[in-house]
Amino acid sequence: SITTPHQRIDVWDVLWEGVTPSYYDMLNGPHPLGDKRYLGDKFCSPERLLFLDGTMQSSTDTIRIQNEVIVQPAMFAHNNPRRLAIVGGGE
Repeated sequence: SITTPHQRIDVWDVLWEGVTPSYYDMLNGPHPLGDKRYLGDKFCSPERLLFLDGTMQSSTDTIRIQNEVIVQPAMFAHNNPRRLAIVGGGE
């Protein structure tokens, strides 16, 4: 936890019960893809959660969805979008 004059910031790394490694966990692991040693949680990456003042703001599992929601209005408003920068996603 970090507490500033304005807010308390907490970052949790959570490994949920029964989780299995993702494709990216297996790519980064020491065994070949599909190896049975990946069936446990030993090679799983935790989900990272961000809390501001005790309220969850985002997680690594939902950040892509949140960014998509932010991007879509700008993409539809422009007639030929090519690049986009997300600055200050609201957290």
